[in-house]
Amino acid sequence: MTVSNVEVLKTLRSAPDFPALKDIVQKMCGSDGPATSYQLIFHSDGRSVSCLLEMKHPLLDAEMRECDAYGFGNIACLDFNVGIAPDGDDDMSSEESTGGESLPGAQLAMAA
Repeated sequence: MTVSNVEVLKTLRSAPDFPALKDIVQKMCGSDGPATSYQLIFHSDGRSVSCLLEMKHPLLDAEMRECDAYGFGNIACLDFNVGIAPDGDDDMSSEESTGGESLPGAQLAMAA
């Protein structure tokens, strides 16, 4: 059974905490996953995270709308709330990035 990109992206929003979110994203960037790299940006003004994903193939506009994402080309971004900060406290200002090449300018684009 093949899982669609939209179904995979929707699982990000269901992550109960940071470790679960990180695990889902790392699996998405595996050899069988739809993404090649990611960047997680935690916002200190709330318990929210922006997840930038470099997809192997661009998502269609309809797919972006269905998973409430935005982006351009093969870059998709999702914003959502997450349960627990990466270090277990309330400071959500840290950043996590792995899974291949970094996305140039991704941090700058999200800060605006």
